[in-house]
Amino acid sequence: PLRYLLLGGRAKAGWEKVNSKSFLRRQLATSLYHSSLNILNGTVVYHLVSRYIYGAKIDFKSSFTPRLDEPDLTSVGNCVFGANGVLLRNTMFYPGGIARYGKVDISDQVMILDRAVVSPETSIKEKVMVASITAVYDDTIHEEGTVLLGTPALNLTR
Repeated sequence: PLRYLLLGGRAKAGWEKVNSKSFLRRQLATSLYHSSLNILNGTVVYHLVSRYIYGAKIDFKSSFTPRLDEPDLTSVGNCVFGANGVLLRNTMFYPGGIARYGKVDISDQVMILDRAVVSPETSIKEKVMVASITAVYDDTIHEEGTVLLGTPALNLTR
């Protein structure tokens, strides 16, 4: 596929300068992916097929509608619910023109509610519920089967 040609293989986590050729190639590949999702008015079947083609690991039984920044760097387990407005961020920008790309791993039976934000290099464990308007960072500590609430996320036990 064209995305693999632009990136020279699968996307990898790491740091890049914003004005580098590799950053621009990655941005072009991501723009092509996002524009391909708008074809056919974003039907569910087309979303699933295009995510699979571009390398995302998402179970077809999951009700997961959030738009992915980097499909290669996103892994979603079985029976995951992602509400509208959920933001999975594989990219963060820092002063000095530096971009950081990180993997987002979401385990099985996770529920992510409206307008929650998941940052790069974040892993969400099994049976966790992320409440509305909650930010989950790579240093958020949580156990399996808990509720994450607020910004920064507080760990509540069910």
